[in-house]
Amino acid sequence: MPQHNQSSSSASKVGDTLREAGQKTGSKINELGDKVEELGERAGSKGDELVKKAEDYGDQAVQYIQKHPVKSVVFAGVAGIILGKIFKIFK
Repeated sequence: MPQHNQSSSSASKVGDTLREAGQKTGSKINELGDKVEELGERAGSKGDELVKKAEDYGDQAVQYIQKHPVKSVVFAGVAGIILGKIFKIFK
């Protein structure tokens, strides 16, 4: 019988060790999940900021074009000619 108690005690120790490891692992997984969630929230807020800035720049461009339509057309034409020549060189 002493051998049965010894194996029961060993099994209990193994079970306790596995349970403790599982709890520690679960805790670390929860911490990791919290960090991922926090990073996701940060990225989302930065993305919102970038969208807002892009919209602001777009609004500014529209306002400039409305105030200076001739300059805008000339600038666009010159930019098109320059880009055309650049792309033609690299073709």
